Amino acid sequence: MSGAGASQESLARSLQQSLSANAQERNQAEGFLKSIESTAGFVVPLLQLVNSEAADPTVRFAAALYFKNFVKRHWAPSED
Repeated sequence: MSGAGASQESLARSLQQSLSANAQERNQAEGFLKSIESTAGFVVPLLQLVNSEAADPTVRFAAALYFKNFVKRHWAPSED
């Protein structure tokens, strides 16, 4: 992942681990994702994973869900 401090593989691995039943593994993955989400361009590799037919379907789903939640957290409603 250029400029974001993590590779697409580590992003995919963290997304997979964020769904883990193991609380420690899940918390570590969620912490890593939170730490890199403020990096410029973070959503590009996230959406590349969503679009990748080669990626595991579970990872694609987790990436789509993370993107949806990212937008909910960072979307500024218009003042209209």
